[in-house]
Amino acid sequence: MRSLSLKLVLAFLTVSLIGVALAFLLARWFTVQEFNRLVFQQAETNFLDEVTTYYEAHGSWAGVTEYFRERRQTPQPRPANPNNSSAPQREEGPQTPIVPIILIDSNGYVVHPVPPYRAGDYVSPDPLSQGMPVIVDGQRVGTILAIGSAPPLSEQEQHFLDRTDQALLWSALAAVGVALLLGILLARTLTQPLRELTSALRATAKGNLGMAGP
Repeated sequence: MRSLSLKLVLAFLTVSLIGVALAFLLARWFTVQEFNRLVFQQAETNFLDEVTTYYEAHGSWAGVTEYFRERRQTPQPRPANPNNSSAPQREEGPQTPIVPIILIDSNGYVVHPVPPYRAGDYVSPDPLSQGMPVIVDGQRVGTILAIGSAPPLSEQEQHFLDRTDQALLWSALAAVGVALLLGILLARTLTQPLRELTSALRATAKGNLGMAGP
């Protein structure tokens, strides 16, 4: 009887482990996908604001590639330390990699390239329709289009995903523990009639009809 109870507990535990593992993997996959989508959206929004400001200031896309190249290579001062205003401020190096985004003028030609695109390449209407329009004074003066994969995560972003993984792992372990307890209780409940029937049969075999039941 103990062997049957053990088998039932192991069966419940196996099913629970498979379910929890699938739930963990799906939750992790959806979290990473949603996180990358947010990174793309934020990068596109920031880049759209930059190129819109550039066009408003210059009236054309002339020199836009050199502008962004110089901007990303120019070290930016770190913000002042409020706890120690006298501490020397170090300068940051080039900005961290961003989502690769190309800028296309109103005629469909690339004016700010990212490999594999080159300046002057023509972008067909199909991929162009997936980009975000650059609107200045009510006129569409260009389009930005994100290409390629998500950039490497920053330290804070990786830390966030690590903490999410830890939360998912602890939740999975808790679910397995609950499933194990439920499996034990269900196994005892399901085998209780069998234990009683076995006891009655043994009593009958010994001639003790009083213990065999009414």
